[in-house]
Formats: sequence, structure tokens, C-alpha cells
Amino acid sequence: MPSNYENLEMGPCKGTYKGTDLGLTKGGVEVEFATEVTAITVDQFGDTVVDNVIKGRSVKVKFPMAENDLTKLAACVPGSALVGTGAAKKLVVKSAVGTSLRKLAGELVLHPIAAADGDKSKDVTISLASVKGDFSFAFKHDDQKVFAVEFEGFVDLTSGELFVMGDPAAA
Repeated sequence: MPSNYENLEMGPCKGTYKGTDLGLTKGGVEVEFATEVTAITVDQFGDTVVDNVIKGRSVKVKFPMAENDLTKLAACVPGSALVGTGAAKKLVVKSAVGTSLRKLAGELVLHPIAAADGDKSKDVTISLASVKGDFSFAFKHDDQKVFAVEFEGFVDLTSGELFVMGDPAAA
């Protein structure tokens, strides 16, 4: 199959989590997919690996939120509550000890802005994404405030699906 320059991609993406638009980003959204393996060895070959067996996979997304929007942050902090309306709002973060993050998980969709809204061929979809609620930000005199939020995907216990690249409706 010949190479195709149309397969080369560059540019930012939009993110939605449980239907909430996560807004503008600063520094790029990063997706990390990892596979853990166990090395299989046999006495006859000493420590030489004869096979590797997959023992688990993970997917994480680092999403640097550039907007200081309490509604968007509330979607990313389990055990939090958005209180108030209009300009008089606050995000109340509680300890949330014992909270199941899987029960709070929802769909995270990353959609390249270069693609038309209806074109899902380049999307990354994590059906069961969750956020621990960790984020960091800084007040700096020479840089803007960015909320660094990290999502983690859980496996679907029925299908075994961890995440999808491309159109999730494809059959």
C-alpha cells in the first residue's frame, strides 16, 4: 500500500466529558496507551524470554483546561458540587472518601478540530473515563492559569473494550 500524505495529522482537539464541553486547552491534549506484559521463560533457555503475555492495558488522557470555568471543572472533580448561579457560583470539593470512580465514569470524546463535527473517523472515545479529581494550577506573573486534569479509562466488563479510535458507530 503506498503512503498517503492525507494520513498525516496535526492540530488540537475538542474534548467533551459526559456531554460537557471541556473548552479551550493550553499545551496540547495527550493520550497515553500502555500495555503491561509478563515475560515467559523456561529452564532450558535460562533467562531468555521465549514469549510475552499481555497482563493488562491502560489508557490515560492529560487534558490541560485553559478556561477558568467552574461548570467545566465541576464535571472533572468527583464528589464536588457546583453551588449558585450567574457570577455568584462556587465549586465545593468534599473529601468523597469511599466514592467509586467507576460508578461516576462517563464518555470522554476527543475530536480533532480540523475534522467536521459529523466526521468521527479521527475521534478517540473512552466510554468509561473517570477523573480522580487531581488537578494542578499555578498563579504566575508571566503565564496563564491552566488546570491540568487527567482522565483514566476503565474496561467495559461486558465487551472488554477499553477505548476506540475512529467512528464508534462503525460495524
